[in-house]
Amino acid sequence: MPRLRDRLLRRYISAPDHPAKFRFVRWLGRHAMTSDGIVAGVHPGVMLWLNPIDWIEYLMLRDGSYEPLTLDFLQRNLRPSESAILAGVNNGLHSIVAARAVGATGKVVGCEPQPGALLRARLNMELNGLSDGSLRLVACALGSGRGLTPMAWSAADNPGAASLLTQGAGFTVPLVSLAELASSLELAPIRLMLLDVQGFEMQVLDGLGELRPAIVIVEDDPTYSAGFGQSRAALHQRLRDLGYSLRDLHGTPVEASDVELEERNLVGVFRGCEAR
Repeated sequence: MPRLRDRLLRRYISAPDHPAKFRFVRWLGRHAMTSDGIVAGVHPGVMLWLNPIDWIEYLMLRDGSYEPLTLDFLQRNLRPSESAILAGVNNGLHSIVAARAVGATGKVVGCEPQPGALLRARLNMELNGLSDGSLRLVACALGSGRGLTPMAWSAADNPGAASLLTQGAGFTVPLVSLAELASSLELAPIRLMLLDVQGFEMQVLDGLGELRPAIVIVEDDPTYSAGFGQSRAALHQRLRDLGYSLRDLHGTPVEASDVELEERNLVGVFRGCEAR
């Protein structure tokens, strides 16, 4: 009875942690589940295939949610017929929430250079009844301009941490600027852009051209800033120079670059625009 098995597995995963738990749960992910994992709800109305071999998917199974403040922000700030671009799709959770918010008349584009993540996102799109018309996946990385660049293969236990700045064996991915992508796909005006690009934020912002999404959500993780020699202060200043006022997910102004942000996400609101 697979459904009973899946319920028992999730009940164990959501139980209190112990020292060997994650190692045992990863063993279960390899030997007691299909490669896709098990289906679980992680946000109201959204189901995902989750396998605890992946650290982020383990957290989703354990906690029953992931970045709920960011997902609620997406829902509030996207309405039917609006457009959004998300860079760094991973398993598709944020893109699916955005696509449901804009509906069949809106446009959501998810940019992802890692083939495995694209396949995972596609699987979860189908699980949630979304078509290519409401959520379009693009196999590319956003950057300052058009070109090709090497990228290391993502780690099996944390594919969401894949970065263009990581060294190692891998493959070559196409780079495209946000301005060019938006023009090609007729996305303007763009209501919202989310960047989850693991230290490559400045290069993506350099590719905006004259384009200014009303709202940008940028992962602002001190771990990646330190690991890749990126300055949080420089990122904050770059957003301000582009015309954005900085806030957290609750709408509180962000003045200092060393502030601790919930869910590690920084919100920029372009002048003359409002966040909902």
